[in-house]
Amino acid sequence: MNRWNTPGIPHKDWTCIEVEDLEDAVHTCEMCGQESIRYVHHMWHDASPNLKVGCVCAEKMAQGYDGKAAEARVRNRASRRKTFVNSGWKRSKNGNFYRKKNGSLVVVGEGQYGVFASVDKRFLRGKFTTIEAAMVAAFNEIDPG
Repeated sequence: MNRWNTPGIPHKDWTCIEVEDLEDAVHTCEMCGQESIRYVHHMWHDASPNLKVGCVCAEKMAQGYDGKAAEARVRNRASRRKTFVNSGWKRSKNGNFYRKKNGSLVVVGEGQYGVFASVDKRFLRGKFTTIEAAMVAAFNEIDPG
């Protein structure tokens, strides 16, 4: 579907509220119909429903918006998250994983109530089913993006 030609759909003055990495090129741009979009730009306009679009459309819709730079930030954060989860962890005497990152002490492990994560001795809320999920939650806490 090509909404560039649809009456009532604004072409300018949109705002990107989020860029999402789908990790595979599976989305179709809701503005132009281009298939195989991996990085989805969530666009907001007060006169239209939100649209999920590709980089090229996002740049046309939002004056001065740099979609490629936004995608680079998402890619870089994903790379930092992968490095955080996959390296630098040590094991304590009681079997928990720990590491320092950005000046914070992160501890992840399994306790009496299941998998946990803490940052600077403050336990993170949420149920974690795996150690890796707890590590990702800790990363999100210290690197909110």
